[in-house]
Amino acid sequence: MSWLRVLLPLAAAIRREVNERVDNVDAAFAQLEQELQVQAQLQAGHVLRDRFVLEEYMGSTPGYEPARDRDGEGLADMPPPPSGYTPPGARAHTPGPGIPAEQFPDSGKLHSYSHVSHLGKGSFGDTWKAYDRHLRKYVAIKIFYMRHSSVGRNAFFLTPAIVRKLGEKVAGNVKEAVEECVAVKHLVTSRTAASYPGSHNMCQCFQEHVSDAQPSEPIFLVLELCGKSLSQRLRERPNWAWRKQTLGRRFKQMGLVWAVQRLAKLLRP
Repeated sequence: MSWLRVLLPLAAAIRREVNERVDNVDAAFAQLEQELQVQAQLQAGHVLRDRFVLEEYMGSTPGYEPARDRDGEGLADMPPPPSGYTPPGARAHTPGPGIPAEQFPDSGKLHSYSHVSHLGKGSFGDTWKAYDRHLRKYVAIKIFYMRHSSVGRNAFFLTPAIVRKLGEKVAGNVKEAVEECVAVKHLVTSRTAASYPGSHNMCQCFQEHVSDAQPSEPIFLVLELCGKSLSQRLRERPNWAWRKQTLGRRFKQMGLVWAVQRLAKLLRP
């Protein structure tokens, strides 16, 4: 039985070490979840009191003093721009299909928007700031685009005809985005919106122009303009630049937390 005298203490030591490691991992993830609450809201696309959650987070940073945008507070609710006014970064309408991130398309319903400037581009949507004459405010125009060799261009805006050509996967992605837009619009504007905590913090979707688009005109969403993009703020506010590394590290931590299913899958408007 001498071997039992050796193995039993060893087994007990291994068990204690495993328990300690599990406890340490749980504690580490709990701390990450607490630290990343604001970043999670940012990635979800929410706004807080009509300001980017990012700005709310920056506001808690020592030495940071929030400043008014150069275009003024309440950017979306500014009065109509005066005749001949050209805002910083404005792009002229370009006859034809346009080029993502370079030329705003002057075709279909997009022709009615004025004072256009580029905000940013994601993997599926190219977003522009523009003045909506119908809503009488600035909005964010999200135009669907893709890269696909079969069309013969590096990047191009999607039309109903192109979506049909590219097949079910692309059509499914567009359909999902439209359904998401309609759901958010209903959630924010319905009579029961007050019963949904936090619904007023969601970025509003005003209109979808996919279902009513002509075969050759770009398909797009009209969204609430919540402010400037992260890249614009970093360029205009040098004192934010030093936060880029910290934010990048936080997002990597968020990815780790989500990968091991310790943080619920994020909702986005």
